[in-house]
Amino acid sequence: MIMNKLRFYISKMNLDMKKIMDFMGFGENKNEITYNDFYSFLQNAYPEITKEEADYCFKKTDTDSSGTISVSELKHMLLENGIKIDSQFDTVPTFQSNSGQEETFLRISKEASNKVQGCFQKLYKIITRNNLTL
Repeated sequence: MIMNKLRFYISKMNLDMKKIMDFMGFGENKNEITYNDFYSFLQNAYPEITKEEADYCFKKTDTDSSGTISVSELKHMLLENGIKIDSQFDTVPTFQSNSGQEETFLRISKEASNKVQGCFQKLYKIITRNNLTL
């Protein structure tokens, strides 16, 4: 559940995870990431994350149970959950309006985003409850 929230938020905000990783110093001078570094990273990527959600993510990411995660484990976790390392959109989508002017699509509101997320959560429950496959 938290990974879906994280993925939707990163996509919605068009976050560049590589920039956040670089800002945190991952890869250059930090190859091993402690829980506190990981929690700070998640808070930069998704400010609404709870400590319990961060704990869960850390345990899932620390595949070798070493108490730290490597940059490669972090990247693997992100990619495995459909989170791109670079920005989610190269450019903001544009379209040609009826008046011939180029305009950009507006991002959907938080309310609409929550409704869409709720629909996907309900769909997921229906699929898993009925053992359906796509």
